[in-house]
Amino acid sequence: MKKILSYLIPLILLATIAYLAFKSFNQYQIVREKGETIIGTVTTIGGNVICKFKVNGENKSIKLSKPNKDIRSGEKFQVYYYDKVPDKYYVSFAEPVFDTINYKKISAQSFELVYDDILFKYFVDKEYERYQDSDKFTNEKIAQSKSLPVVYYNKLDPRLAYIIFE
Repeated sequence: MKKILSYLIPLILLATIAYLAFKSFNQYQIVREKGETIIGTVTTIGGNVICKFKVNGENKSIKLSKPNKDIRSGEKFQVYYYDKVPDKYYVSFAEPVFDTINYKKISAQSFELVYDDILFKYFVDKEYERYQDSDKFTNEKIAQSKSLPVVYYNKLDPRLAYIIFE
């Protein structure tokens, strides 16, 4: 009996952990698919980012691992939330939010998928390259795009740029 319990207890523990991980992943997927979007602003702290936003007038913030080295404090991204899953928020680093008045539109010189990121190159006064987060929705846009993507770069700081697939 002890031998059976010695196998059964770790198996039950492992199954519980797997179930909770699956449930959490499924909740984020529901938030992304059914949720509404708001804008969040990030602050970088070492290898992490803190994203601040408001939901129904209430200030919220979440701490996340930095998706890539090029994320800078002050950048804004889409944040998904769903009232039926109130404790889960999805920050989409693949969906930057920026004011096109402060940015100039140019053609991308090149781009490639590098793991979960898009590495793109563009030329302003010299050649720049930047990583931008990618996800399955972005990858579908890339596949459906019939033209070269465009880059919007910040007129005051050309290192800050976003690739857009129109």
